[in-house]
Amino acid sequence: MPGKHMKYSQARALLFFFVREINHLSLCNLANFLKRDPSSLSQLAARFENKIGCDALVAQNVNEIRRWLQEYD
Repeated sequence: MPGKHMKYSQARALLFFFVREINHLSLCNLANFLKRDPSSLSQLAARFENKIGCDALVAQNVNEIRRWLQEYD
């Protein structure tokens, strides 16, 4: 079921993307928690960042999450 795996991959990308933006969180800790290789997650986050630039809906969702995170920072 490719759609199911894609959702998990996108969720990991989103998590790793935001961990890169938040200074007090560790990429390695998240990678260990998810039992994933940090370099592959970093590449996944970079691809996700490119997607943000190309997809207005994804960009809008990311900005909403940013606002939410800033409220709780």
